[in-house]
Amino acid sequence: MKWFITGVSKGFGVAIAKAALERGDLVAGTVRGQADLVAFNALKPGFAFGLLMDVTDRAQVDLAVAAAETALGGIDVVVNNAGYGLIGAVEEASAAEIQQVFDVNVFGAINVLQATLPYLRARRAGHIINVTSVSGYAPWAGSGLYGATKFAMEGLGRTLAEEVEELGIGVTNLAPGGFRTHFAKGSLNVVAHKIPDYDGKAREAERTLAAHNGSEPGDPDKLAQAVLTIAGMKNPPLHLLLGADALGYAEEEMAEIQKDIDQWRDLSLSTAF
Repeated sequence: MKWFITGVSKGFGVAIAKAALERGDLVAGTVRGQADLVAFNALKPGFAFGLLMDVTDRAQVDLAVAAAETALGGIDVVVNNAGYGLIGAVEEASAAEIQQVFDVNVFGAINVLQATLPYLRARRAGHIINVTSVSGYAPWAGSGLYGATKFAMEGLGRTLAEEVEELGIGVTNLAPGGFRTHFAKGSLNVVAHKIPDYDGKAREAERTLAAHNGSEPGDPDKLAQAVLTIAGMKNPPLHLLLGADALGYAEEEMAEIQKDIDQWRDLSLSTAF
């Protein structure tokens, strides 16, 4: 199997890449720095192909995807993994901070989708795996903007799955809970400007992530094995929550939504002519 994985310098990206390489698969992985490029290529020479790429630069994405197609002889699985977090109350975030998290987590992911889909369509085959988050199901105070990017990717992936199913392409939205990666330490930004009125519940996400840093319940290597299990399936899952915490939060959120639907059903139905 031949993979194109974004963001393989750390976290889920490198865990999935290593698992695929250990299985004997070919992996093209994107990084943003020369040192990370050298390190990735050294994982398994001849099987690991590092590519310098910033997901927010469409020209770079197009070139990297084309290079991966050539190096691998065609991409089978696309893992849209590159991303980062932004923590803070909605009012606190600056326009630049909001733009950046959407540029990477949403528009960058769309760049990758639009660059890889022509190749997958031509072959009438392939599997796209979007790494979203349980925050795309159940956001919590202080994570609204990050959660909004993951809600966007959940909606995008679900729609894309319908659009490409008849073309032989599968789509999976992978929604992890807390995993022991470098996310809380290196891939998480906190808003620069804080408003004292939000020092209560809106700091919940920041406090919780800091307190659990290094002791999250999820094992990235086991997540990687789960991804290998579904990769390339004829009928892969569209929704895949990973981790007991992810399942718990999602189930609670869905129960709350169902509760509102039931409570306000008559009002919902009152709007017809």
